[in-house]
Amino acid sequence: MPSKREIRGKAKQVKGKADQVVGKAREVAGKARGKPAQRVKGKAQQVRGKAEEVAGKVQSKVGRARRKAGEALERAGSALEKGGRTLEETGKQMEKGGANLGKAGKKVK
Repeated sequence: MPSKREIRGKAKQVKGKADQVVGKAREVAGKARGKPAQRVKGKAQQVRGKAEEVAGKVQSKVGRARRKAGEALERAGSALEKGGRTLEETGKQMEKGGANLGKAGKKVK
């Protein structure tokens, strides 16, 4: 399941794309009306939109990497916990074996 950071990054990407589309529309409208200031504002909005889209991509990738790292750490922790239990059980079995060996040694004497 995607993390909040991944989702926010995707939302930022969509907003950036929308700004690019609106900026392009402003630029074209300014060109058609002969208003250079509107064209420049439209172009600037496109640049801001592209920057926001890229920032969203980065945010999504960072979120995904953090999520994957967390999942890997959880798996490693589970494996260590399982290994610890197995080691503990082996130790108990060895103690029993040692006690049984001691009993057998007493019988032999």
